Amino acid sequence: PKLYGEVPEAQRNVATFRNVIIAAFGFTLITELVFMVCGYGRFGASVESTLLSSYAFEPLSLACWVCMAANIACTYPIVFQAARSSILATLKQALGPRLPPIDRGVFTAALV
Repeated sequence: PKLYGEVPEAQRNVATFRNVIIAAFGFTLITELVFMVCGYGRFGASVESTLLSSYAFEPLSLACWVCMAANIACTYPIVFQAARSSILATLKQALGPRLPPIDRGVFTAALV
């Protein structure tokens, strides 16, 4: 993976990289489970898929919606760039010399 290739050669170790990935996914899983249990505990079976939808419309819940929108707006380009690079690398590897030159701007617009 690109992330693994960015680790300095002297520090690159597959076992360490695997353990870091497992720890990151484990932390994410535990965090999500805590939010699910808290949402269910607060609202019971009537909890909405987006927890913020379960709260009444008031200034604090609106502030949370704005923060969530800012989070999405700021992280989407990072995730999208990685996906675009992976798709292009896969196409180049699969098609090799048969792959016509691809304009990154046109390709990006097509993905969006």
